[in-house]
This record gives sequence, C-alpha cells and structure tokens, in this order.
Amino acid sequence: MILVVVLGGCRASQGLGPTSSAGAPDPAARAVVVSTEGCGFASATRGSGVAVGGELVLVSAHVVAGASEVRVDGRAVPVVSLDPDRDLALLRVAGFGMAPVPIADAPPGDTGRIVGAATSGTTGYRVVRVVDIDIDAVRRSGRSIRKGYELEAEIAPGDSGAGMYSGDGRLVGVVFGSDPSNDHRAWATAGTELADFIAEGPSGQFVCNRADSVLEPTEGR
Repeated sequence: MILVVVLGGCRASQGLGPTSSAGAPDPAARAVVVSTEGCGFASATRGSGVAVGGELVLVSAHVVAGASEVRVDGRAVPVVSLDPDRDLALLRVAGFGMAPVPIADAPPGDTGRIVGAATSGTTGYRVVRVVDIDIDAVRRSGRSIRKGYELEAEIAPGDSGAGMYSGDGRLVGVVFGSDPSNDHRAWATAGTELADFIAEGPSGQFVCNRADSVLEPTEGR
C-alpha cells in the first residue's frame, strides 16, 4: 500500500545534474528493456531502464532485487548499486558511452512524456502532486520514505524504471507503480532522489542469495 503526504509549497523545476539538454541524446535513445531470471523462489521480471551516463543504466530496484541474472536488451549485465529505500538500482553495461542525463525536479502541474516504457512505449504525464512516498522497502522489512510524484498517466506492468522527461528534455523522475483502482493514476520517484543516488555511484558487486531469494552485496559474504 502506498501512503503519501503532500509536500508543502510549490516550486519551479530545479536543475539537479547537468543543467542543459542541448546536444544530449534524445530520451528515446536512453531507454532500455530490462529482464531477469529469478533468484531462488523469486519470479522472473521485466522492466524498463534509463541510460544515465557512461556505462550506467538506472532501473527500479524491485525489478532486479530478486534476480539471479539481469539482462539489458537481452545482454547479461551486473548490478553495481542497489538502494531498497529509494527503490533504485544501477546496472553497468560495458560499451555504453552515453552523455550524462540532465536531471531536474518537476513542480505540480508539470507535463511531459514517459519515454520508452517496456510495455506502454511513450506516453504523456501530468504531475498531480509532489509527495513524500511512504511504502514498504524493497525485499526487506520496514518502511521507506522518498520524494516522488502522484501522476495522471497510464502505465502497465513492465514499465517500472521508465524515465519521465520534462518539455525541455530533462529527466525529472522514474515511474515505479500504478493505482489498481484507477487506470489513470501512477507513481514516480522524484528527480532529486535520482540525482543523489546516481551521484553516489557504483557500490560494489551483488550476487543471488537463493535461500532468501534476494540479491545481496558480495561484501561480507
């Protein structure tokens, strides 16, 4: 269940990473399809991702957290960072050389496109509210809170991890879920969370713990 608290105040779109999209690749060129083989008793999954710069691809952690193998466009790749609180993960795709993605936060009322979702393709969005998202942490006990958006948008299973782009081409969020009671409502993690996570960079290597059906860092094993 998702519980949200509306953040006080409204602010204009704020740049968080590279501030200009001039000369940057078209958002569609950054979109990838992510698929997995299940770890232990976990099921295989399918999701979306965004090439955010260099060899790194940003995805939703819940797509890869129960994986024994992760593939980007059919090619096996390693998970190099995973944050179950932000529901974000980074994959390394050897040979990718994408320019850094410009990142911003979106204000209420902002409109743009969700680009390259694995199931829905490209579709429009409108930010209904900027919210604090209070939700179960990914594959561990406890709750997590992160900045995000309630969207007017139509997404489907497999679209988690697809990028939201503002009218000027900046990445303002990634979608992670929809409302089962409302086909026109979706939820996304905000640009500020993406920027902070990407800035932390790769954190190590991860392997499948088959007994617990979860991906774990190799450090300490």
